[in-house]
Amino acid sequence: MTPPGVVVVGASAAGIAAAESARRAGFDGPITIIGDEPHPPYTRPALSKALLCGTESAESVHLPTPEDGIDFLPARAVGLDIARKRVTLSGGVTLEYSGVVIASGARARQLRPDGAGETVLRSLDDAVRLREEIGGANSGLVIGGGFVGTEVASACIAAGLKTTVVSRHDTLVPHLGTDLSNLITRAAIKSGVVLKPAPQQVRLIGTDRVAGLAAVDGSVLEADLVVTAVGCRPNIEWLDGSGLQLIDGVVVDQYCRASAGVVAAGDVVRVRGSRTLAARTPFWTAALEQARTAGQSLVCGTSATPYVPAPFFWTEAFGLAITISGPIPAAGECETLAGDLRSGSGLFRWRSEQGVTVAAVNHRIAVRKLRTLSRESD
Repeated sequence: MTPPGVVVVGASAAGIAAAESARRAGFDGPITIIGDEPHPPYTRPALSKALLCGTESAESVHLPTPEDGIDFLPARAVGLDIARKRVTLSGGVTLEYSGVVIASGARARQLRPDGAGETVLRSLDDAVRLREEIGGANSGLVIGGGFVGTEVASACIAAGLKTTVVSRHDTLVPHLGTDLSNLITRAAIKSGVVLKPAPQQVRLIGTDRVAGLAAVDGSVLEADLVVTAVGCRPNIEWLDGSGLQLIDGVVVDQYCRASAGVVAAGDVVRVRGSRTLAARTPFWTAALEQARTAGQSLVCGTSATPYVPAPFFWTEAFGLAITISGPIPAAGECETLAGDLRSGSGLFRWRSEQGVTVAAVNHRIAVRKLRTLSRESD
């Protein structure tokens, strides 16, 4: 009889990285990765960037096949019993485990309770479909001015669409801090984006397909293509009744442990610090770093290397490629290390109580060097 192995819920970059980390840490039993998408595992950052703009194919985002002894099972997890060490799949099938990795990720947040008629960007299918729709539209309306909303708006502008972004903020991607947010906003407006403040109360227009939004004052915004880009929700419903601590995600410790024999990584995770509970960090680098710790701690326990957040972000929009190491929003006075921020090219640093943030804007620099600069305190 085959002994229980490691079950990874989520055929994502985090799920694969956690499985491979457990293998490298010495786990030699079976590892099964459960995924409910019809595609091989893929990486997400390019979905709202090169793939959406048509400069990369859907196949280019597929991840390499993992090491031998790591199997894939197309299925959907619907329950976790940590007492009996079982994952329940749709259809009632159960898998026993010696250790389980929760890498079930997140889904796009929608404005309607049932999401009816809304166009979002979260999955590979979403990106392929949206790319086709951009190609057949003349106008675009993006609801939300964060990372994804800004990148979608950039793809719309590049395709020649008359594009409007509705946001609660006066600038795009305000989470980057005033200097970088202003830079992106100026570039967007120069490219032709119309930025409108979000009314206090709105309703979406359209049933089978959202065609615009209407405010309580009677004003209406319509477009051929309307995209909702207002963040994401963690996929934790399948964990109801598991006994795990669930607070807008799965709460884990510094070793990415949620419970004995249960670890988590990626967009679904919230890390408990000594004083505070950190927000989810739905970014690729954080997911991979958490996954390495999660897989290792399944095998090594507290001998594993603890997860230490090292914030790293990047975005591409309106001719700007911005790579950031360090906490955001970037606060304090902007220090120019190279180039000129106003012209949209160079290397820049901010120091604040939160730490040191360094950003490369249309400036080539090795990731390791960028991170080293952000760790300097003097």
